[in-house]
Amino acid sequence: MSKNFGILSIGLIALLLACSFQFALAQEKISDDKIRSIATEEVSSILKGIDSKDYGQFSKGFSDQMKKAETTEKFGVLVEKLDKGFGKLGSPEYIGFYNKGPSIITLFKAKSSRTNDDVVIKLVLVLKESGLKVAGLWFD
Repeated sequence: MSKNFGILSIGLIALLLACSFQFALAQEKISDDKIRSIATEEVSSILKGIDSKDYGQFSKGFSDQMKKAETTEKFGVLVEKLDKGFGKLGSPEYIGFYNKGPSIITLFKAKSSRTNDDVVIKLVLVLKESGLKVAGLWFD
């Protein structure tokens, strides 16, 4: 019985340490300027990757989950759809951000070479142990 209790205790301690680390990350306040800087760097890298059809450039700031969702095959389809719908996108202009649960939703707009409308880019960032990572991306 004491052996099982020891294993259970180790498991609970590991769980508490993991939870406390996540809680500490969630409580860490990231300045508005830092969010703007990181988000602008990430969206610029993504657009550069799309323009050059370079998946590595496109996905370098993605979370592991985002990389699993946005594969190289899906990337090719995305590049095609964006080119058909919007053409080449101009430099992204930062609009702002808002918090939603553990996510930071950042918004940008860019000029489309195919239409007179602005294209809104929504970039979702999440705080991971290694810093802010891209967890979502939408073009509208």
